[in-house]
Amino acid sequence: KNAAAFRDAVSRLILYNVTLREVDFSFTNLKGLGDAIGKSWAMNAQPLISRIDFSNCNLTGRDLRGLLPGLARIWCGGTALAESIVFAGNPEIPTATWDLFFQTFVRPSILSFWPSNPPPPPNLAFLQQLDISDTQAVGPGLVKLAEELKGLRILKLSSNGSWAAKILNALSAAKAPLENFVGYNLD
Repeated sequence: KNAAAFRDAVSRLILYNVTLREVDFSFTNLKGLGDAIGKSWAMNAQPLISRIDFSNCNLTGRDLRGLLPGLARIWCGGTALAESIVFAGNPEIPTATWDLFFQTFVRPSILSFWPSNPPPPPNLAFLQQLDISDTQAVGPGLVKLAEELKGLRILKLSSNGSWAAKILNALSAAKAPLENFVGYNLD
């Protein structure tokens, strides 16, 4: 009962609040709530969210897929510009789901939920922080996204493969002005 009440309260807050610019759910157990939050953002008249923190929220691949329509609605062709994206500490989300998440922000047309023509990709020049440490997010989708991150100043990631070097090369090619880089398990 408490979980349903919390889900409904969060959904209402997100759905009806058009002035909300930052959402920090860090260390809140949101497992199973990605669809509700994503749908609320997708239906918000004019969402302005520019900073999100979903660190250590026990998110699953299904939750991230559920959040995707809302976040794409906010940042792809919308009035909000992504400034900070934090999903650290969500190890249950598989790399394939992360790839879809990142590729959506490079090419929104890969999603089928747009009512008519898909919007243009978001302007990622204002994204200053990306923290995906302690996740399985490092993969080909992040490499594609990194090519667009011309304003990124803070990057935190974890990797157990060769993708980290490819991401750093893509950021270098994009001339991202990194000021803070934290890499865990970079092999």
